[in-house]
Amino acid sequence: MDRSTDVAAASGDGGSRRLETFEHRGLAIRYARSGAGSPVVLLHNGGTSHAIWDELTPLLEGHETFALDLLGFGASDKPGRGYELEAHVAILEAFVDALGLSPTSLVGNCMGSATALAFAMRRPRDVRALVLMNTLTPSTFEAGLYGPMRELPRRAPRLVSALSRVGLGARLGTYGVRSQLGRLGVARHVHERDALCACYAHSDQSRALLEVLADIPRYAALDRFTPPPDFPPICTLWGLDNRVLPAERGRRLVEALQPARQEWLEGCGHLPMLERPREVGAIVSDFLRAPGPGDAQTRARREATVVPFADDVFDLASVAREVARVDPGRVAVIEPDGRGEDGKRRYRRSTYEELSHDAESIAVGLREVGIAERTRTVFMAPPSYEACAVYLALTRVGATVVMIDPSVGYRNVAERLGRLRPEAFVGIPLTHAARVTFGWGPRVTRKAIVVDGHFPGAHTLASLRRSVPAEPVRADVTPEDPMCVLYTTGSTGPAKPALYSHRAFCGMFRTVRESWALDPSRGLAVDMAA
Repeated sequence: MDRSTDVAAASGDGGSRRLETFEHRGLAIRYARSGAGSPVVLLHNGGTSHAIWDELTPLLEGHETFALDLLGFGASDKPGRGYELEAHVAILEAFVDALGLSPTSLVGNCMGSATALAFAMRRPRDVRALVLMNTLTPSTFEAGLYGPMRELPRRAPRLVSALSRVGLGARLGTYGVRSQLGRLGVARHVHERDALCACYAHSDQSRALLEVLADIPRYAALDRFTPPPDFPPICTLWGLDNRVLPAERGRRLVEALQPARQEWLEGCGHLPMLERPREVGAIVSDFLRAPGPGDAQTRARREATVVPFADDVFDLASVAREVARVDPGRVAVIEPDGRGEDGKRRYRRSTYEELSHDAESIAVGLREVGIAERTRTVFMAPPSYEACAVYLALTRVGATVVMIDPSVGYRNVAERLGRLRPEAFVGIPLTHAARVTFGWGPRVTRKAIVVDGHFPGAHTLASLRRSVPAEPVRADVTPEDPMCVLYTTGSTGPAKPALYSHRAFCGMFRTVRESWALDPSRGLAVDMAA
């Protein structure tokens, strides 16, 4: 759930910023939103807030930025628990999904970098690029200024409990910020900014920071991670004057991450985006603007996509399967997914990998209920992901698909389908009700499939889905076999059927593709987002 709200948030000049709110399981996560273009989510380090990005976000032209206050920090809720890395990743997942940001670029610092990397490890296809500044791991933290504090929860639990109940105050807050800076940050008086020092004045935020320190051992998977070849491109930045996470330890981690670009910043400590904002802004902008290795690989895979229907047999499922093989993360279907509390539409994006796997599993079920080659199958379902998956499955088994617009009138539909004598019927509950009431498809009994719901006597998609074989068996059809029967709308008279063979339909498909100069490397998602 996402809504806008006015939240008094200290900014660099001490003013008030308009923050928006994302609600996750009853907890309010605040974020600053600005710009327009491809999405970039920014994640701060422990002990600070979205304010660390105030000088960077205006420099990211061509991007819409979302600077979060992570749970327990800034203006976000502070429930006193739930500050583990896993919890931060779960919130980021929900945020990206709710706002429809995939694929997004992620920019983080320290704990924020760890959260971004952990998210990308779990969902690499939802990440376009990663910018990781001073990444927090057990190895990078233990050698730093606050490394000994890792043992506090175990060795001095009462002290930790006492510290979690008090804020540091303005003076200690200034020290807390200054200890993170290199010489350039001190020269810029970054440690005197109210927006940063105020973060340390609240006892609830002190508790959140201590909880993060206690959770650092669970960050160990990041120290062991080596990105696979198809992982999103990474840019790393590290301050050479960083006393919190020393650059010496950072080099080990960076070597393991094999970034496409790495920057070691002279005179910078733990907050490079505030210590050298213009230089950092240029680095981040260039990296996000330039096509990274991941983009080049994606383009190469897309350009390698085979030309469909070379054998003049129309099998959309085989095309989807090939696209999923060479570019699994390409978006195949975009559809509305309800509305948020603010009334704005949400959208669900499904990839070719998801669609292809689903269609193949449904195809196995279709064969089991008797829908196979040349089975005359009425298809009456409005656009949806489920309808796309079923249609692909029908082309996989070689069924003859019959499409007629119900707007021609229920009597006309009954008359036309009565002549055609269909053997199977696929539709939503409403069209199945019409089938029973008006006699659409009288021979249909066992071969009724309901899309997006339930209907008495009809198979649901859930009941059809089966395990996908390693190499699905293609339909035993020839180019001259009937592929579909399409009825006209009847605008110039009675609705009339047009019978297409596989060869004719493939030829029409190729003609449209060539006439419109459709580029398969760009992808053609079914977009129902209107």
